[in-house]
Amino acid sequence: MMASAFIDPSIVSLKISDSVAVAIDFFKEFSVRQLPVVQDNICIGILSLDEIEEELTDIPVLDFINLSYSFASTYDHIYEVMRAISEQSVTLFPIIDENNNYLGCITLASLFKNYVNCAAFSQPGSIVVLEMDKKNYSLAEIARIVESENKVILSSLLSSNAESDRLEITLKLNSAQIQNLLSTFERFGYNIKATFDEEDVKDTLKNRYESLMTYLNV
Repeated sequence: MMASAFIDPSIVSLKISDSVAVAIDFFKEFSVRQLPVVQDNICIGILSLDEIEEELTDIPVLDFINLSYSFASTYDHIYEVMRAISEQSVTLFPIIDENNNYLGCITLASLFKNYVNCAAFSQPGSIVVLEMDKKNYSLAEIARIVESENKVILSSLLSSNAESDRLEITLKLNSAQIQNLLSTFERFGYNIKATFDEEDVKDTLKNRYESLMTYLNV
């Protein structure tokens, strides 16, 4: 899951000589709030819709771009890009190659679209949410229990609060038939916080994805 696989081909770039009027047209046409500014195949900076003034239509975008932007290498893992996007509260992240040439941008829309389409989401199955003390967490033990019931963990997600000693583990499994597995978890003392069968998973992901895409296109 390298960053280059998540580039959004629909995103156009601006040139430093483009005017604010051109930028506004692009923002409206592509329904985005940020665009890269590229010159000689090098990303110079990022232009945000919030930073420009519509009445200054003839002014070059160079006067408004953010030069202190971050970027990712084509070989960076997508998790690192996701972390950077979250920390910087941006909607667009430039990707460059080993020679600093601009390759394109990852957008929130392309990020979530490609992530939702990965195997863990697209394969049928179910979701189990476990809750436990952090000190008792062992993915190896959880995997052993799952495999003992002839199931496979397609993906796992950990979430916790820094102020709490509790940990929540979300497991995506390859089977919708998990009653025996749930009983085994309980027998080993695991607290099952929630479960979702295949149809629940599909409906939930579909609804959340559609809501997200609607939000991003606003």
